[in-house]
Amino acid sequence: IYERIGGFDEGFVYASDWDMWKRIAARYPLWYEPRALACYRRHANSQTARLRRSGATISDLGRSIARSEALLPGKIGARMSARARRSYALFAVEEAVALARSTGDMRAVFANMREGRRLGSNTDFIFALAVMSGRSVASVYRRYCLREVPR
Repeated sequence: IYERIGGFDEGFVYASDWDMWKRIAARYPLWYEPRALACYRRHANSQTARLRRSGATISDLGRSIARSEALLPGKIGARMSARARRSYALFAVEEAVALARSTGDMRAVFANMREGRRLGSNTDFIFALAVMSGRSVASVYRRYCLREVPR
């Protein structure tokens, strides 16, 4: 199957495996195994970390979403692509927040925000910002308002 669908598309720098699996799923039945069968190590000097800091992960996901829209019939492809763009606009904002917290690298933060804005519509991006703002407020509320008050 891998060879029949053309394997990994080397035009993708981050989303090549996701792109491959979507092309397989569009033509062949799949089975999902919920248990983790492999793992990988995350570190600041990895290729993924470099791509993440530049916002290239988000732009690559956007290109993969655009490509996969053609794999699905008509309105289904358009609807699924819109949902994916909305989800990954939120993911871009989540990445930006995580980078701000972990590295303080504002260039990386703005790169992810920029790519997230390009990925979704204005509404998608504003929704993503609102979700993250709500999560931040809820986190502060849980941390400071719900803790037990000493007597």
